[in-house]
Amino acid sequence: MIVQGDVLTNEGPKAIEEIKKGDIVINLGNRPCRVVKVEKADVTEVIRFQNNPDLLVSRDSGLATRYGMLEGETVKPHAKEEMLYQCEAPCFYDTLEPGTLDSPQPGYELTVDSGDGVFVDGYGIYVKKEGERA
Repeated sequence: MIVQGDVLTNEGPKAIEEIKKGDIVINLGNRPCRVVKVEKADVTEVIRFQNNPDLLVSRDSGLATRYGMLEGETVKPHAKEEMLYQCEAPCFYDTLEPGTLDSPQPGYELTVDSGDGVFVDGYGIYVKKEGERA
């Protein structure tokens, strides 16, 4: 789930809390796709990014890396450097730090009609694809 960050849309970056069903977002293949569902839930366990402090995702998020999907649950405390997939460049090294929020914040799970994920603050974050099971 995306807790904080701007999702890349066909109209430019848009805050995750403003994304709604029917919006056009850019998937990991740099193609437009339609948001078919937005689910909201409280999140306390998160991953922070050292070089991208405006991005915050839940620990159960999938992160796009140069070598495929990194499951958020596998990120251990004391930081882990990963080669993250970006829309502007093939990859970028950043340090991931799992953590716990002081109080729950809303997280948003997007379901799209095509593609495996979307770009949030420049990084690839996996989302649900229409027709796939959770």
